[in-house]
Amino acid sequence: MEAATAQTFDHAHLVSDETSPAQSPGSHPSDAEERFLAAAGPFEGDPRVEAGTGFGGAPGRRVGGRIFAMLVHDMLVVKLPAARVSELIGSGEGLPFDAGKGRPMREWVSVPQADPDPWPAIVAEAFAFVGR
Repeated sequence: MEAATAQTFDHAHLVSDETSPAQSPGSHPSDAEERFLAAAGPFEGDPRVEAGTGFGGAPGRRVGGRIFAMLVHDMLVVKLPAARVSELIGSGEGLPFDAGKGRPMREWVSVPQADPDPWPAIVAEAFAFVGR
């Protein structure tokens, strides 16, 4: 557990209050923003899904008013069952998520960009978990 805590990344202090480039007229979204939008895209047609913010000003998606995915400092952050979060962290695919509370949140995980892109499948898992 100590190793996981040492790798915890305090995302809350990296979220900017500025409008994200994806939302600024005339600018281009970053690669991470494009990946996030592509991963969240299949759920946009669901009337329960809302685009907006996650924690702080992070771009996010909600289902039934509850956050299931957000983009924080170019990493996907999703809500999943605690056992799945532990699995992703244990395999090295994910990092503990700390929303500035001083310790990892047990049902939240940060997933860095990778190839092949794991984000679409992980967003789908988060949608199924939160939207149940």
